[in-house]
Amino acid sequence: MIGVGAYFLEQSVKDILVIFLFAIGIEKKGFDNMKKIILFLGVFYVGLVSAQGIEADINAIIEKAETGNANAQKTLGSYYYLGSNGVEQSYSKAAYWLERAAKQGDSDAQCKIGFCYNEGKGVEQSYSKAIYWYKKAAEQGHIKAQFNLGVCYDEGQGVEQSYSKAAYWYKKAAEQGHSNAQYNIGVCYYNGDGVEKSKTKAIYWFRKACNNFEDKACEALNEIK
Repeated sequence: MIGVGAYFLEQSVKDILVIFLFAIGIEKKGFDNMKKIILFLGVFYVGLVSAQGIEADINAIIEKAETGNANAQKTLGSYYYLGSNGVEQSYSKAAYWLERAAKQGDSDAQCKIGFCYNEGKGVEQSYSKAIYWYKKAAEQGHIKAQFNLGVCYDEGQGVEQSYSKAAYWYKKAAEQGHSNAQYNIGVCYYNGDGVEKSKTKAIYWFRKACNNFEDKACEALNEIK
């Protein structure tokens, strides 16, 4: 006799509809207990089908990653970092795959492995390596890397402190719509940090950031007025 689990695994997705429609029919006839059993089996089946799909996707991604596909390597690294999509959370495996993708020039992977080095997630903490990867990504136009690099220069983290370089990268990210970068470059213009002091430009960027739902920029606008 075939087991219930085996039966559900062998059926097509169409059977989900049959199960639920059968349950609806039973409900109309008033057989509550049987209805509950059938609905439970339907939900159980959906769960099994979903699990199968996730496992199949993960296996396909792993296979592509191992053959050198940069996008698959980045995706797999992100899954390991979050512990999502059927893989157990592991910072070390995340860093391994992200760095492999980063070395192939993937800007998003470069930014993410930069963050891993910055925070010491899965790798030995290293500001210099974080800067290295942030720069690689920022130079390709990666908005988060540009902002992160601006913060590093602003705080002298892993590099010699430089307001001018901080402002340069903040503005790059701000021009792409990064709300925090818009606020930060506004502060730079307001204080004259790394740029020529300009209340007009400060207000311009504070307004951009405020419209981008950055609360502290809205507060700055109110204070200036």
